[in-house]
Amino acid sequence: MLNKETESVKMVYLLKIFPSEHKVFGEEAIAYIFHDDASDDEAEDIYEAAIDTILGHSEELGLTIGEDYLRRLVARDGFLALNAYMEFGLIERYDAGIWQM
Repeated sequence: MLNKETESVKMVYLLKIFPSEHKVFGEEAIAYIFHDDASDDEAEDIYEAAIDTILGHSEELGLTIGEDYLRRLVARDGFLALNAYMEFGLIERYDAGIWQM
């Protein structure tokens, strides 16, 4: 069992791109995978690389918000909040322990 005071769940994130706004599972392509299991120094680099990748794929993802709002949204609500602002994209999150099985 997880002790929330001393441990945290490490997560793996998948950034998927779908060929249409209907987001039919099985038709998507995984564009990027990132995780939050890193030291403080590495975590900032991973965070920035994930945002840069999302912005770099903004047209393919059908991203409907600009960079400034994206950064504020992710800082406040996390990467999954972007799902509401992508017409062709989806971010999924998985427990890293399960992902590695």
